Amino acid sequence: MGDDHLEQMKEKMLPEILDIQNQEETFSPEAELIYILRGEMSIEIYEKPFTLKNEDVIVVNANERYRFRASEDVLFARFRIPGIEAVSGVNEVYHRFLCNSAMNDMKNYDELRRVLKKLLISDLNVREHSNRVSYAYMSCFYELMHLLTVHFMTGIPENALSKREKNEQRLYKITRYIEKNYNQDISFESLAQYMYLSEGYLSRYFKENFHMRFSDYVRKVRLEHAMEALLYTGRPVTKIAYDVGFSSVSVFNRAFKETYGETPSSVRQKAERDAAAGSGEEEHLREGLDQKMTRQLAEYLHRDGSKEPEKKQMEEECCQFDVRVSASQRQIWNQVINIGSAADLLKSEIQEHVILLKQALNYEYVRFWSIFSKEMLIDASGDENVYNFSKLDQVLDFLSEQGIKPFFDMEEKIRRINQNMYTAIVYEKNPIVFKNIGHFQRVMDALMRHLVKRYGSEDMASWKMEVWFGGYTIEGMEPFDGYFHIFRSIYGIVKKYVPQMEVGGCGVFPEAIKDPRLRSRNIWKEWRSQAPRPDFISAMNYAYEADPDGKDLFGYRNCDSRYLLHSVLQLKNELKQADFDDIQLYITEWNLTVSDRNYINDTCFQGAYVIKNVIDVCESVDMLGYFTGTDRVSQHYDSGQLLYGGAGLLNKDSILKPSAFAVDFLNHLLKYTVKKGGHFWMTTDRKGSYHMVCHNMKEMGQYYYMTDEGMLEKENVEDCFKEHNPLHLEIGLDHIDSGEYVIRMYRVNKDSGSILDIWKEIGFHQELLRDDVKYIRRICEPRLAIWNEKVDNNLMVLNLELKANEFALVRICKV
Repeated sequence: MGDDHLEQMKEKMLPEILDIQNQEETFSPEAELIYILRGEMSIEIYEKPFTLKNEDVIVVNANERYRFRASEDVLFARFRIPGIEAVSGVNEVYHRFLCNSAMNDMKNYDELRRVLKKLLISDLNVREHSNRVSYAYMSCFYELMHLLTVHFMTGIPENALSKREKNEQRLYKITRYIEKNYNQDISFESLAQYMYLSEGYLSRYFKENFHMRFSDYVRKVRLEHAMEALLYTGRPVTKIAYDVGFSSVSVFNRAFKETYGETPSSVRQKAERDAAAGSGEEEHLREGLDQKMTRQLAEYLHRDGSKEPEKKQMEEECCQFDVRVSASQRQIWNQVINIGSAADLLKSEIQEHVILLKQALNYEYVRFWSIFSKEMLIDASGDENVYNFSKLDQVLDFLSEQGIKPFFDMEEKIRRINQNMYTAIVYEKNPIVFKNIGHFQRVMDALMRHLVKRYGSEDMASWKMEVWFGGYTIEGMEPFDGYFHIFRSIYGIVKKYVPQMEVGGCGVFPEAIKDPRLRSRNIWKEWRSQAPRPDFISAMNYAYEADPDGKDLFGYRNCDSRYLLHSVLQLKNELKQADFDDIQLYITEWNLTVSDRNYINDTCFQGAYVIKNVIDVCESVDMLGYFTGTDRVSQHYDSGQLLYGGAGLLNKDSILKPSAFAVDFLNHLLKYTVKKGGHFWMTTDRKGSYHMVCHNMKEMGQYYYMTDEGMLEKENVEDCFKEHNPLHLEIGLDHIDSGEYVIRMYRVNKDSGSILDIWKEIGFHQELLRDDVKYIRRICEPRLAIWNEKVDNNLMVLNLELKANEFALVRICKV
């Protein structure tokens, strides 16, 4: 790399410090990071608004159209982020940054702010002392790039891109192609061939998106590079003209003067005179930066504290609290478990696992769906008012015999075994379309009349029924109207027979409604005027953004480690605005992933993930339904080995996974909450006993988000996490009664209770004997440690160290 090019590259790394209040719609061929130093900014990216406040950070991806309005006192830094392919070195998928602290302020943003402030301090040094960019600054800039690519970059397979993302990708390819070849004899024909587009279509597309002809854009790029070379290098004008791609010096001079109003030679002479006189030093460092911005940056850093924040090397949490202060808590995590379709519950192998889940984890409800599927023999499409409910009776009889209550999900789910969020190994549709609302009401009335006669209204009073948006449709009826008609019908018929039975909906977060045209409508406000007030609001939650094009419910993975909490808080705010905030909120389906072939499902991380999220939302929701109970519902030709990434709490051989142990640990919490922290939850029975769950869940990193969920290799799951540092927990129980206590600690980590790591120890052997499976089942248990603790001064201090993704149950009982 030549010295001239290196200097230009170094200059591009420097930020702009701006106080611009208005920016009309624009886009950049490179991603831009905006860091708010002072004031507020309302920014719209493709007309989606966000409000940025002090210390907020956002990345506008390459070729995303945006505009903003800012307060009078605004001050912000804008960094140019080089092409992602140059950073990541991969081109198989479309890469984009998901970085917007206004949406979710994860702890990664604190690390990002630390590096940004370090860059600004170094930048101020450049401004104040008229030095060129140092290699120390470059090192810090590359640290910024590392943070962005590891923590905030995601990849989307090309076949799963939305229309907008495909357009962004096309624009990116065009701009990168021109940027790489502007100094060659580049032609419109060569670009069309490169893009596999006709010249006519590409010409229209280019004018529509770049608002100029191809030749004008190429000339613009060449002149920008020429201007940089004139200001920052000593190359002759003639050489510059040819180096940037002009066919002759005369053509270059004419184009340059038309654009800048001066000849190349006069621009260079003026710059040299300014530099010699000492009056153009600021301009020489960076065009457009003046003393006012330098002064404002200095004032900001002085006020904020110019000392660089210290980087933590080891995570720790210390907390001391008064054990006499406690409040009652709700068990949201073991009320309901998702199993599968009603037909699945007819199978003896599924029934066996339902019994095991009841015995091990004491679930109160089993949630199931597709009661009108062809396997259930209920001819819901027929005109006769005679229905065969015998198969459904078998399901309900089985649940009743086990002391389990039914939770009906009133929809015909697609039978689907997911490789990832885009690709299914099995995909079987079973749509049920009712001819009219009267037809639907006849079926529901017959169903409820039969159930009351067989099971009695007293037992059914504790049953629950959920009506999913889009679960059933009425022929020729608009989706919202159809949903409200169906909900009114189900609600009215159920309450006619069993007034105490709970009926709720709508099943999905509003922004995840598949049809993008419906997402802007406020379903909750419309509900108030069109349907009865539900007994509960239901929602599902998986860590994905909605698909912008509506091809599917999910678009791309969300890297917010508190996605469940942030989604719930957003939903609760919407419900409050619609006067629905006093209604119970059930998250009836929840997991990190929808993939049935994701080995993360089998790891200790998944157990820590369960505990962390329960701690996060236990005061915000009334029910949290894990998806799903057993791997047996996702078996196929490829599932012959011990584990295959299924989402169940139990593997196919009836062995509890770490996620199941997490539920078991939560079940041991006592009735009253003493204290919750970032990594722990302490409870008491108010009789001198204390039970605590704790975790050291690690956040996912670049490897996970850039790898297809279904293609993760079991040997490499540890590469999915950003770091593997242990966690030190120091918990002080103040005003605890003096005396002798016995402490029991149950741990699940890579060394104990992890079925995946046990399998790893025996070489991931594929063909296990029956005795091998028995051995794994026998040793796959949490590790127990017991010790005594004497309390003399009414203070007990627990010092615990948890490995990466370890979670534990601590039981403290007075002797």
